[in-house]
Amino acid sequence: MNGQTGAEPKGERLPALDGLRGVAILLVIVSHYLGDYWRTATVGWTGVDLFFVLSGFLITGILLDAKGGPHYFRNFYARRTLRIFPLYYLVLFLVFVVAPWFPALNTEGYREVAGRQVWLWTYTANLYASAHGEIGANPFAGDWVELLHLWSLSVEEQFYLVWPFIVLFTTRRQLIGVCAIGFLGAWMLRMYFITERFNPEPYFFTLCRVDDLAIGAFVAVMGRDRNGLEKLRACAPWLAIIALWVLTGTAVQVHHFFQLSGDVQRYAYSAFSLLYGCLLVFALAAPKKNLYRRLLENPVLRSFGKYSYAIYIFHWGLSGLLFARIVPLEALTERLGSQDAALTVRVFVVASVSWGIGWLSWNAYEKHFLKLKSRFYEGSGSVSADSADGRR
Repeated sequence: MNGQTGAEPKGERLPALDGLRGVAILLVIVSHYLGDYWRTATVGWTGVDLFFVLSGFLITGILLDAKGGPHYFRNFYARRTLRIFPLYYLVLFLVFVVAPWFPALNTEGYREVAGRQVWLWTYTANLYASAHGEIGANPFAGDWVELLHLWSLSVEEQFYLVWPFIVLFTTRRQLIGVCAIGFLGAWMLRMYFITERFNPEPYFFTLCRVDDLAIGAFVAVMGRDRNGLEKLRACAPWLAIIALWVLTGTAVQVHHFFQLSGDVQRYAYSAFSLLYGCLLVFALAAPKKNLYRRLLENPVLRSFGKYSYAIYIFHWGLSGLLFARIVPLEALTERLGSQDAALTVRVFVVASVSWGIGWLSWNAYEKHFLKLKSRFYEGSGSVSADSADGRR
């Protein structure tokens, strides 16, 4: 994927993808901290969709570049393990093994969450949430602990278990067909699950979110075809217009983008998948001096993308540990004289503190495991492998 389009040659990092990850994590933070107060902020949950699209693209790229080489499965799973497991399981260890020793943290609400911890340890939290979640109830939150957002990492891990086999045993044309089936199949399955009440299954269940992953994978496959990226670039503006038309119609009809709303699940999910797939194509195909690409390569936005994995894991916990105990929203509102001002300050503080935690986690902990990834690399796919270290 090189040439006049501005996409980097294989073997180099793609800075614009760090920017897209930065956009994704900021959307998630806005959703979690403003979604209950500002209707427009509810759209921030789609940051997870953007993460899924990027994962589909990057992971498929890794696998396509490694296909036919030695140690295909060993290298992939070893590198993913070194990227994902150390921080994830450290957090679970601190929450469920260390925290109970502190009486102030061993509360009744915490113990309820601890009773369901096996779903988190096994990367199946999304399956529990899809079966038992409901509007106003959070099965992985209690008092100071908030871990429901880890459901998306469960989807990722389940994707990692299956996708390497599909890529290895299919041709390029067959893989494109699998992507098409995945996109349409996810939409059809959501239609089956949608009910008059708010149903969590279309949001949390793995097969209902495959359209995001499939869009990203499709871009990866096409991008490795001769003139494939140019073809995508030609189609992307029209597809983006269609997606925006669907999203506008949905917004007019329901006046919000609440993720458990039946109409949002029916129309908006796949439209966001398509839109974010187009944004990915624009990032890959844009000339280096293009304004969109320059915005994505902004150092601040890229830094959020670089540390997005740790930011994603830690950011929501700040709600119970920092604001509820130290700076309650009510007190901040009284001091500033405006709830909107208090919410704005809170989001800025969360983003800043989360970035700091992400920086510390990366430099003091994560990067030492990442150095070991070089032992499981055969000399191909370095763009995707290195670029996949965003929220993942």
